[in-house]
Order: sequence, then C-alpha cells, then structure tokens
Amino acid sequence: YTIDEKEQLIMVKDANGVYTTYEYADDLVVTIANVRFPTVGDLKTGDLVALTVKNNVLTGIELVQAQQQLTVTGEIISISTNNNNVSIKSSAGSSIYYLDKNVDIKVEGLNIATIHDLQEGDNVSAQINNGLITVLEVLNRDAGSYYSGTVLAVDTYNERIVIKTANGETVSYDLSTNVSVEIDGEYEDISDVKVDMEVDLTVVDDKVLYIEVASGAEGKVISINTSRNLISVQLNNGNTDSYVYSSDVDVNFTTIKNPDEFDIAVGDTVRIHANVDGLVYEIDVYCSGMFEVVSVASSSERLKVEDEDGDSRYLYLDDNNVTIEMAGVRNPTVDDFKVGDVLEVYFMGNDVRKIVTMQTAVGTITSINDATGVFSITDYDGLSHSFTFTGKSTVTEGSKSSSNISAIAVGDRVQVYETIDKHLEISLMTLVTGTIVSVATDYESVYIQKTGTSSYTRYYCDDDCILTEGGSDLAWRNLKMNDKVRLYVVGTTAYEIERY
Repeated sequence: YTIDEKEQLIMVKDANGVYTTYEYADDLVVTIANVRFPTVGDLKTGDLVALTVKNNVLTGIELVQAQQQLTVTGEIISISTNNNNVSIKSSAGSSIYYLDKNVDIKVEGLNIATIHDLQEGDNVSAQINNGLITVLEVLNRDAGSYYSGTVLAVDTYNERIVIKTANGETVSYDLSTNVSVEIDGEYEDISDVKVDMEVDLTVVDDKVLYIEVASGAEGKVISINTSRNLISVQLNNGNTDSYVYSSDVDVNFTTIKNPDEFDIAVGDTVRIHANVDGLVYEIDVYCSGMFEVVSVASSSERLKVEDEDGDSRYLYLDDNNVTIEMAGVRNPTVDDFKVGDVLEVYFMGNDVRKIVTMQTAVGTITSINDATGVFSITDYDGLSHSFTFTGKSTVTEGSKSSSNISAIAVGDRVQVYETIDKHLEISLMTLVTGTIVSVATDYESVYIQKTGTSSYTRYYCDDDCILTEGGSDLAWRNLKMNDKVRLYVVGTTAYEIERY
C-alpha cells in the first residue's frame, strides 16, 4: 500500500482489507522475476506481493503480480507520438500510459496501425503488462471506404488530393486535417506525397483519413540495360518481371554518394516503385555499412552514428520494421545501445531494415584454436561468444601490446571489442586486491586501499559489473567499508569485484 524507504517500513493491505505495517530488515530479500538484483525501490504501490516475516520483521518479499498488469477502457484525451504515450480517461480517472515497442494497435479498416493512426476522442480498450500497453483496440472507428490509384496532384493549401484510378477515372478527395501518411512503412508528411506515386486511400465521412504509398516490388536484379532504361528483377514470390525506368529515376543506395542507375549491379536486391502505368520512378537498393554510435537519444529513440570516413547520420528505432540483433539481449531497445558501440546497419534504400551490434564481450576465455584463430569466451551471464583473431587484432595488458594470439590463454579474464573495420581489440584484465574505503551511493564507483599501499584508488564500476562472494552473487548494498576485495579491472574500470 505504501513504502517508506527512509524508515524501512512497508504497509500492506491483505485480502480482507486489513492494513498492516512491517519494518523490513537491512538484508531484505526482494524477488522479482526477470529483474537482476531487485530492491525494494522496484516495488510499486498496488503490486500484489507474498511476504516472509520473522519475529514481526519482514525478511522477504516476492512480486506476484504487478499493479501495471490490467485492462483499461476509456477515451483517448491526448496523444504524444514523440514520447510514445497516450492519456486515457476511464472511470478511474485520467492516466498516461506508454506503449510497448511491439504494441498491437487495432483500428477497424487498417491492416497495420500505429500510434499515428490514433485520434483524440477514440474509445479504446488497452491491455497493460508491466506498465506498458501491449494491445490497444479502437472501439468506435468507422471502417471507411478504400480507393487506389496514381497521384495526379496534391493541393496542401486547399487540402485536396487528385488520383487516377486503375480504370482511368480521375477523382479528387478532401484531406482530413490530421491525415496520416505512410510511405514504405514510415510515417511522413502530406508534402512527401508526390505526383506519380501509387497510393491507397482510406476515406471516412467524405475525407481522406489515411494515405498509404505502396512499398513496391522487391527482388534480385537479374539484368539491367542502362541504354534502354530496362531492369529485370526476380521477385520474392519467384516471378520475374521487367520494368522500364524513368530517365530521371531516383536511386536510393545509402552507402554510395550520389548514386544513379549505373551503380546497380546484377545480384543486388532492390525495391521497385512504379506508377499505375508501370513506369519506375524510384529504385531502392539493399546494402549494409559499418557505423559507430556517437550519441544515444532515448526520448526520441534515435542513434547518431558515424561511418569510417567520419560522415554522420541518424538512425531512428521507433519503426516496428527495424530489426535489432544484440548478443545476449532479448528484445533490445534504444536504451541498450552505448556510445562507442559498433554497428552493421542494413538499409533498403534510405530505410533502416536491420541493426546488428558487433560483438563486445566481457568474461573468461574457455577455449583457443591456434590454427584457426577462433577462441571462445563465457560471459558473466553464462553466455558463450566466439571470435576470430585476425592479423589486425591486438591484445593489450596495461602498457604492453601484442598482435599474436599467443598473448591470451584459457582462463584469462578479458574484454573483447570488435572495431568498425572488423578486427578485435582484446584487453586483459588486471587483478587488484585491497580493502574497501568507500562505495558511491549509486554504486558507480568504489575507493579501495590497495594491498601494501597507504593510498586510495578510485575504480569505476562497469554498468554490468558483477559482485560475488564465494562464487555466488552478492547484493551491492552488502558491500561495506573495510571489506577485503579482489577487483578485475581494465584501466580504472572494474568488471568483477569479489569479496573474500
């Protein structure tokens, strides 16, 4: 019911509505599924919990069901696409709810809906798990009517669009003031809808509420004739089609500067955009490039990255079509990226399709094959990682450096970093022993007095630094002044602290 961390008191309400206040012990054991090193601060008012009490002192508390797991029905009163949340007014009052990255939004008449398709005034039913909306269904939306054709004109001033349908008829429609535009799976502005684009319109109450620009056909190039403006593609469905492309066709090839049709080669995977008459006005080329993260903007789900030439660009992760692969992380989000991470990014044209983080691992070497250069590491979560030692790879221990695989051995604790040009930088950890002098309140650093010295040294704890005693995990709050410890460090960063 309430938690007072300062006084170490928890008030709970039982099934009979009776309130009881407990004092909790310094070594209170908090158990929350899928949360590493949970504390009482991770519990929320309204959570359903199971208690362990000894001599009227609370010694254990386990989360049974989070308060955030429920269904809310009400009216949307505000929408923030930047913050990915909605405010819903229900019988219990108004509350702001954040949408899960993989939220399933259901809107009558739309095959795929996102937050951009929601409107103030929508009556909705929201399923909430772990504090996030995982399913959001709009209950009061008219399905509308659907029309397809090629854009002849877009009048943003008078808010009208003119299209030519497949039977050659020219028709025009008024645009809704909050019309949604989706181009190749991404939400854009109405000004991005151009003449000759093939579109699908959803019309509700005689106004266009939704415009979807067809993504185009995808496949592999089997021939291209630049003198005749002809390209043949084996489509993903197995069929082969030939297309005539415009003399001023736009070619989107992210890893090439100022690309044109002469940069397209047999074997390339492409996406073809053609108008209703079959003329190709745009070609996207599938490609990949290596980048390093230089900044992370969590609120806008955006990464700023640089390539090996120092050219920068932004990667937006708020698109459900973007796949992220990160070793050891299930369902990674923008918050799992760090400055310095090396990424291999796959593009279809200018659209990000997939982001793969180059392997970075911290752990113990478990095997080495000198002949192939392949070695394996088991990290602190028990996961195994394999790497290949190449001619450009380096091993560093303090001020010493080597480019020979013989510099590492089974049992070594190491940090392995894969660089933007795909070679390895291996740092051997150094063992430091001493006595704890102080621990930062946020556990970000510790001061120790090294064995055999009278001076104090500060070590910064890596975000994933582990604390153990006798081979078992130890809660950080139990690390005290005068504890004897062994630190495994690279420079001034500690990756493992062992109390003994």
